Amino acid sequence: MRRLINNQIIEFGPRTMSEIEESIDNILSYFSYLLPVKKTASIFLKPNLNNDMIALTGGTTDLRIIVAVIKALKKRGYNNITIGDGSNSGAYYNKIDVMQRLKIKDIADKFNAKTIDLNRCPSRTIDFKKTHVANICLDAEFFINLPTIKTHTEAEFSCALKNMVGCLQGLNKRNVHWNLAEGILAINDYIKPDLHIVDGLIVMEGNGPSQGTPKRLDRIWVGTNPYVLDMTIAKLVGFDNVTYLKKLNLPEQKEIMGIKQRYELKKPKHHPVINILLKNYFVLPRYWLIFKHIFDSKLVGKLLVAFGIRQDDFLDKDAFIKEIYSDKKFKNLKVFEKYCPLK
Repeated sequence: MRRLINNQIIEFGPRTMSEIEESIDNILSYFSYLLPVKKTASIFLKPNLNNDMIALTGGTTDLRIIVAVIKALKKRGYNNITIGDGSNSGAYYNKIDVMQRLKIKDIADKFNAKTIDLNRCPSRTIDFKKTHVANICLDAEFFINLPTIKTHTEAEFSCALKNMVGCLQGLNKRNVHWNLAEGILAINDYIKPDLHIVDGLIVMEGNGPSQGTPKRLDRIWVGTNPYVLDMTIAKLVGFDNVTYLKKLNLPEQKEIMGIKQRYELKKPKHHPVINILLKNYFVLPRYWLIFKHIFDSKLVGKLLVAFGIRQDDFLDKDAFIKEIYSDKKFKNLKVFEKYCPLK
C-alpha cells in the first residue's frame, strides 16, 4: 500500500559531483521513513531518457543524479535496483537502444544494478484507452521518479507528471496524445511513484523536448506529491499557465523549504499548422507498414526535422557525441569532463 503523501518541497543547489552526492544522501535521509523495511525490496529508478540527448543538452536526466541515487541506496543496504525507461515512439520504432547509447547500461554494470526497457518488458492494461503499462512501474516495492525539467512544444512543460508517459509501452504512448493534457493526468491516476527527485542541474528551454537549448540551474527539487511539485516548479521557471496543470485547480504552494529565487525559461514556439501535424491523425500513419519506406528515408526524416514536425533525426552511429561537444549551444558549460559522474 502506498504511503500518504504531503505537499512539502525541498530545494538543493549543488554544483559539483560531491555536492550532488551529498544532496541526494540528505534527501534519502530526510525521507528515510518512506524507504522499504526490507533491504531486498525491489527499487525502481525512472529517469527521462530522451533518445540521442545526452544529459548536457538538458533533454535527459543527468547521469550524476542517477549515480548519486544508486550510491545513496547502496549505502543504506539496498542492492535490488533497476533503472528503466521507455523512450518515445520514434526510438522504439527505429529500434534504438537508448539505454546503451546514453551509457545507462554502463552505469548499471559498474554498480551491479539492472536495466529494463519499458517498451519491451512484461506489461498489463489499464482502463485509460486500454493502454499497456510496464509491470515494474505498478509493482516495484519502491519507485523513485527522476524527471528532468524541460520545455515541450505540445505539453508546454515537462517534469514529474509528464515523465510517467515513459511507463507506457511502444506506440501506446500515443494514447495520451489524443488529448495530451487529460492524458498526462489520467495515467498519473494509475502510476504512483513514492518519491520524486527532479533534475534541475541542466534544463532545457525554448523549443523542447529535443530541439531546445540547455540552461544551467544547478538545482534539485524533491517531494512526494507530483502535482504540487510540478505546479511549484512550473511557476518557478516562469510557466504559470500550463494547460494540464491548470486542470488540477490546486491552491498555490506555500511551504517550499530553501527556495530562494525564480528561474525564467524561454517558452517553446507555437506554430498552429505544425501543432496540427503533431496530432495522432498525422503521426500514427508514419508507423504504418505501407508508409514505412517513405518515412524511413533520410530525405523525409530531414524534412520532418527541418519543418519542426519531428524533433529527432535519428542517427545510426554515436558520431553525434563529437558534434555535440563542439556545438555552440554548449559554450557556457565549460569543461565537459567535470560533468562525468564515473571518474
